[in-house]
Amino acid sequence: MNWLQGGPFFELSFIIEDVEPLYQTIIRLVNSSTIKIVLHNPPEFIEEFYDGYPFDEDKPEERIVNQICLNLTVHFNRTRQSLLFVERINTNLLCFSLCFYGSEYDAPEWKQPGMRRAEHYEFYNLLRDFYNEFHFIIGGSAIEEDAKAFFDTNECWPDNSYSIEKLTAERVNNNMSTFNQVIVNNKLESISQLEIKNSYLKELYEGIEILL
Repeated sequence: MNWLQGGPFFELSFIIEDVEPLYQTIIRLVNSSTIKIVLHNPPEFIEEFYDGYPFDEDKPEERIVNQICLNLTVHFNRTRQSLLFVERINTNLLCFSLCFYGSEYDAPEWKQPGMRRAEHYEFYNLLRDFYNEFHFIIGGSAIEEDAKAFFDTNECWPDNSYSIEKLTAERVNNNMSTFNQVIVNNKLESISQLEIKNSYLKELYEGIEILL
């Protein structure tokens, strides 16, 4: 049986620079919150991320895709299963996306609790915990959307379209409405130009949080 079934998926995602071995980053993520997170994959499975595979089998030398999907259990007030996707979107950038069963209705046939409105804060708090640990460049929470959307491109990754310089205020503003929560690091030069009227704004360490 698949680890996570049904849908839609509610995603907590963020973009970070690739500065350490992936296994070390994942262990930091698992230990970054007071919420208990259990990883169900061994280190050798995570190392397969570096093997990659060709984007085009007819042109294997042109583009190598590095991605992995891991099984997690997250012990919120109601325990939930989750899939963690890690993707190399550029030479030095990674996208992390933690996916949960996102319907408001419980799915006992899949042993998945729904996401009640009163429970949304648990997910927002978890993304804040991830930011406090990694001080990621940009991240957010949304239904069926991840932080790659802020680059506002349809190019397949890895690609130079997914570079920090491409995270302009215009691109971020154009895609912010699909998110419930957005966290932006001050290192993003376009942060002062973001359109955040009629939104709840909270200052974080070296960044801001926007609730939409």
